[in-house]
Amino acid sequence: HEQGNFRRKAGLRALNGGTEIAEAELFCGNLTMLASLCGTGYLPDQTGKMIFLEDIAEPVRKLDRSLMQLKLSGFFNGCAGIVFGNFRQCGAPDERQELFRRFAAGLSVPVLSGLHYGHCSASMSLVCGEPAIIRNGSLYLLDPFSAGKF
Repeated sequence: HEQGNFRRKAGLRALNGGTEIAEAELFCGNLTMLASLCGTGYLPDQTGKMIFLEDIAEPVRKLDRSLMQLKLSGFFNGCAGIVFGNFRQCGAPDERQELFRRFAAGLSVPVLSGLHYGHCSASMSLVCGEPAIIRNGSLYLLDPFSAGKF
């Protein structure tokens, strides 16, 4: 599927808001690093952004703590959507997916999981500030080969 100069990214799971439409600029970050910025004054405002998160070698309980710390700090307030990338060596995949599902259930924005982004061998490159679209449970990113060719 295509949508203008955007290409659909396959293999993702909609954890909620599967029929919602969200269009926003990307913000990419490591979950643990972002949680460590809470209370420092350096945690960036995510209002209107599509947040892409990843991490490596953290147990599920620490991922849970980091997500709750960011949520309680207001980090996710006003964001357009959340996409969970690769969480390599972060506990059992089924435990991790259950955590993401529980987290997504409490949000009113679309949340997707399973993007090949982060610390994995088939990782895609993402550019903070580039546009992203979530529509009907699918993620569309600007095609780098047709960008600017409207």
